[in-house]
Amino acid sequence: MTAYATPPGDIRPSQMVTTFGPGAIYDNLKDSLIIMGIDKWERQHFRPLRHETLLYHLQNTGYRGLKELRVPVRDETVDARHVRVGTFPTWGMCKSCKMLQKRDLAAGRGIKCSNKQCPGRTGRREPETVPVRFVVACRNGHLDDFPWYMWTHRGGSAECDPNRAKMFLMDTPGKASLDYKHVECRACGSKASLGSALSVGGMRGIYPTGCTGYMPWLKATEKCTNHESPDSAEPMRGMYKGASSMYFPHTVRALTIPSLANAFTEKVIDVVETMRSNKKSADAIEEVVPRIFDLPKTEVLEIIRAHEKGAGDSGTSSVKAKEYQQLNARRHPERGADAADFVTEPIEVPESFVETVKNAVLVKRLREIVALTGFYRVDPPVTRDDRVRRKAPLGVYRSGTPDWLPATENRGEGIFVALDGQRVSRWIGEHPQFEVRCNGMLRGREHTVTAIDAVPDAKYVLLHTISHMLIREVSAHAGYSTASIRERVYSGDGMEGILVYTSSPSSDGSLGGLVEQGVKPRLDVMMRRMLRRASACSTDPFCSGTAAEKGDKSGAACHACLFLPETSCECMNMFLDRALAVPIAGNGWGYFAK
Repeated sequence: MTAYATPPGDIRPSQMVTTFGPGAIYDNLKDSLIIMGIDKWERQHFRPLRHETLLYHLQNTGYRGLKELRVPVRDETVDARHVRVGTFPTWGMCKSCKMLQKRDLAAGRGIKCSNKQCPGRTGRREPETVPVRFVVACRNGHLDDFPWYMWTHRGGSAECDPNRAKMFLMDTPGKASLDYKHVECRACGSKASLGSALSVGGMRGIYPTGCTGYMPWLKATEKCTNHESPDSAEPMRGMYKGASSMYFPHTVRALTIPSLANAFTEKVIDVVETMRSNKKSADAIEEVVPRIFDLPKTEVLEIIRAHEKGAGDSGTSSVKAKEYQQLNARRHPERGADAADFVTEPIEVPESFVETVKNAVLVKRLREIVALTGFYRVDPPVTRDDRVRRKAPLGVYRSGTPDWLPATENRGEGIFVALDGQRVSRWIGEHPQFEVRCNGMLRGREHTVTAIDAVPDAKYVLLHTISHMLIREVSAHAGYSTASIRERVYSGDGMEGILVYTSSPSSDGSLGGLVEQGVKPRLDVMMRRMLRRASACSTDPFCSGTAAEKGDKSGAACHACLFLPETSCECMNMFLDRALAVPIAGNGWGYFAK
């Protein structure tokens, strides 16, 4: 497969950091494409994105060689032609004669049917092939073409030459099941049904030693290792190339917070870093930079010190800890240094919730940076231990880690709520049911690969549950769909908060409907209604009777009461339990119980 520079269709920059990042398959009107690794992208045409907190967080969590984030922008001079793509899968099927054949626009084979007896040929007109829908993949992210020849001939003639085999993908009219779809070779007469092609063990006979280790987005092959059995490879599995389990992007998100919360400050830091790279002394920087921006020297030194302080921070929780501190700190006005990207307004906690809620803040304006660090296939990343599961790489790196990562920025609004930390700790201690239920759903999931940046515990389950309750209630009145609202749970040492927010790549940011729900007295009404809805579920008593202590990934939670779209939840609807928040099924020990 050869990469070629052609626009991969109408893909937005935000999609190239989520749905269609490196290693993802994208279908346009002519071909089935795979987005090539970032080492093939022409990054010099992309806009640098400055976010010191996120950059240093990534550098201290496995990406030591990382130097910058860049946005794959599209405008009059920069478009998707600077993102390399290639044909995948390389097999196609003629729409007229159903013959399977290789296709690759870049390699010159084209997409026209090569069958001379094709009934679709009329004069000079040659029918076109369409990409096949089947591929094979493994849980380490490897990907390969479906083994059409081996699948067709596994029980047929061993003497059929692969170069002369003529395979046709046929189906039974009026039947949609794979059991009625088969591949036949008209050169030797071999025939095989596709009924088991997508089953868990369907490829075991084709790949007895396991995965091929092929990575078409990198044009490379590596040894595949099954970390549960190091002496063997991961098994290959047949999949639809458009299946949702084909690509699970792993992203790291961070809010832009003071004192690095505006474009002007970023420009100052850019100049400082440029001068440092040119070996300029600290004294020279302190003298020159204030003159460039016509600022007092003390103000520039404050920005530089804040920048250097960020460089020294480390730890997986540093990003959320900084955000939590700023969200609780004070009012961030619409004028001044923070005006562009971070505007907050503390509001009075409703009287009926003063014993349970410590702080409430309207986030009138926020900026979120999303960086893509890798991806998974076959299984979602939250179902396996992170010591067993590895992220598939985005590119080939000389130093072992990337020196840049694709990212995008979103703007929006939100509502932040912080619980009373002492009350939460006391409540958990006084009610052992908390620990019993939570230990069951957390058992075996202590090292889940999620976006929560923390080891989940009883406090996290409580906060996560309240977050889902709030999102479902807000979406009914704020003018946003549930899928467009996200959560950010702050759980850890000294953190007991949730941020419910919406953001989009548009420069307009948001509609203001979310913040409007926090205006007095609406917040009180909304939270009361939230608790009332959560106290009962349309599937009770089945939902309320879920035995979380026996090992289910969630307790009293289902699609009717708590589950959210995967775009909203930070850990795929795991670690939820209404019983921890409100009285249900006769218990009176929920956090908000009177």
